Parts: sequence; C-alpha cells; structure tokens
Amino acid sequence: MAIELYGVSSKTPIKSSTNTAVNNGMDSVQGNKTSSINTKDTVSLTQIAQQLKEAETVLASVPIVNVPRVEEIAHSLKEGDYSIDAEHTAEKIIEFEEQLAS
Repeated sequence: MAIELYGVSSKTPIKSSTNTAVNNGMDSVQGNKTSSINTKDTVSLTQIAQQLKEAETVLASVPIVNVPRVEEIAHSLKEGDYSIDAEHTAEKIIEFEEQLAS
C-alpha cells in the first residue's frame, strides 16, 4: 500500500488506517467463507527523521557560494597580486583522489 506524504510537517506523526477483507485461501475447504481481518497501519517519523528535516531546513538557508571569499579573490585578480601555489594545489588534488579511492 503506497502512502503519499505531501505537505506533512516533520513534527506531525503520519497515520493511515485500513480495514481489509482478506480471502484466507481456504474457500474450497470452508465452503467459500471469507475471513475478515482488521488491520491498522501507522507510520510515524522517528526522532532522527525529525532532526534530519530540521537540518535540511537550516542547510537550505546557508548560501552555496562563499561570497566574501569570491570578492577577495576577485579583488586580488583585479590588483594583479593573486598567486596560485601549484604544489599546494597538487597536494590537495592527491589527497582528494586518495579519499575517493578509499
């Protein structure tokens, strides 16, 4: 059974109930009697799921670009005093590749 969870806040438990009549597979033995099974399905968000939702909200408000750093680099480029340390850059690339490999 699929449950759609659109527009539900993270602090609200989600509940769904279903009453189902189930054929018990014994029709020929029991003379076509169908037993009725009442079930109640419930879904609730765990504490961790709620914390993840809150973290997602906080992260959504954080800018993707570090604007002050971009402005600093742009200013350095304009002034002509921006230098790139090729050895440091190469070391960082190697570290990154090693992390990907492990």
